[in-house]
Amino acid sequence: MDTPPHRLGLERAVEVHSGHDGLAGVTGSGYVIGADLVLTCADVVDPAAPCRVRPPWSSHWAAAEPVWRGHGGVLLRVPESPWSAVPGIDQVRWARVATISGDTPAGDGAYRRSLVGEGGYQPRSPAGDGGSGDRLRSPAGDGGSDADQLPLPAGDGESGAYRLGSPAGDGASGVHRLRCVARGFAGSGRRRVAQTLSCLVASPTSAVSEVLTVSVLDSAPASLWEGGAGVWEGMAGAALLAEPAQQIIGLIAPGPVGHSLAAIPVTSLLGDERFRELTAFTPGRLETVAGGESSVILPDLLIPAREQPPQDCPDWRLLLPRHAVVPFLGRQEELAELREWAADATPLSVAVLTGRSGTGKTRLAGELCEELAEAGWDTGFLPLDAVCVPLSDPAATLDALRPTLLVVDHPEPSAPLVGELVRRLARHRHNPRTRLLLLAREPGEAEWWRRLDTAAGGWLRRLNTTTVHLNTRPLTLTERTLHA
Repeated sequence: MDTPPHRLGLERAVEVHSGHDGLAGVTGSGYVIGADLVLTCADVVDPAAPCRVRPPWSSHWAAAEPVWRGHGGVLLRVPESPWSAVPGIDQVRWARVATISGDTPAGDGAYRRSLVGEGGYQPRSPAGDGGSGDRLRSPAGDGGSDADQLPLPAGDGESGAYRLGSPAGDGASGVHRLRCVARGFAGSGRRRVAQTLSCLVASPTSAVSEVLTVSVLDSAPASLWEGGAGVWEGMAGAALLAEPAQQIIGLIAPGPVGHSLAAIPVTSLLGDERFRELTAFTPGRLETVAGGESSVILPDLLIPAREQPPQDCPDWRLLLPRHAVVPFLGRQEELAELREWAADATPLSVAVLTGRSGTGKTRLAGELCEELAEAGWDTGFLPLDAVCVPLSDPAATLDALRPTLLVVDHPEPSAPLVGELVRRLARHRHNPRTRLLLLAREPGEAEWWRRLDTAAGGWLRRLNTTTVHLNTRPLTLTERTLHA
């Protein structure tokens, strides 16, 4: 497969090999954090041997060169990376895991001084306590899942790594269990397949803890037990990602026990000035996760722009824009304008597509959705009833996992709801590139527009960078003939 598996979330996972040939050496996992940058574990990269990386969707190995090493981690530069064109590949989210006491990071030197001295770092308190029943989507599900009720696994007393199959609690009260995933290449054989492990991470007891204790919820495949190797050998170097918003919270390190995983917290890496420089990290980008946040994942709310027509459906249904049975003709100028709007580097932007019924607004928006989805975006139509409940929770955040296009059809009667949607998106400082396309039947300066901008607190006018009026651009005679 030569196309990144965006829907699986594996576009950032890479296999890492360090050695002088393909048969011997060290193998592990890595995580792409930039167009040519990979984060992995120091144990995976032999300083005296060449290194190479391979994404799961390609058979090509690309040469990699260490450009930073410290605190158990390594940054690899990959000059000819096969993922450089993946949309949003340079946009990652970093987070610390809240301590049991909920303390803010203490730090111990230049890192703490840089966060405070540059005026920026004020970690927000985690929303909720992990036990309320009103959160929209907590990492542990709906508050009643079996995984959420698991007692904390017992540590081994030395490394702090959890043992699988040892679910005895430690008697501590109020300990958060953060649901997370690790994506990498488990196993030690020559043919390794990328996989996603579901995990639970316990809150560290101190803001300066140097290890995160991890319990794997998945059963290990039988093949990984062969030869006496560690159950999850090969996962070293994989990023540990908080659910559901996928912030990087740690880096899987080799564990001393075959049934265990331990992780280096990202705060240890971010404490190094050179690391922050290479990753273009700024203090305001560090989030805090505890496991009780109200997070709504935007792609989960979207309706696909394309849908196969059901068998034996009446002929009139074949004309619906979402079925795209009739070839798309014309509107190339308008589509190009919307492409340019989507490609702009601005984190959040709003476009308005206006036109009378039948002018092709929905079909044009569907074509844009299909093009961007093919490139790796999350795209679709956002039904307003799907956001009513999320937007009623003032603590809920609207999280995108990768560049995202949201299409809202007929927003005119729903100014308060759409206005609050715009407000929430504007307040989110950590989302990758997000685009909101409004399909309206009335001109952009009509009364509905003023009501909507007022409901959005003035954000709509500031974020609206593109407006396309189909009424002023009728199809040419040639285009109408081709459509007939």
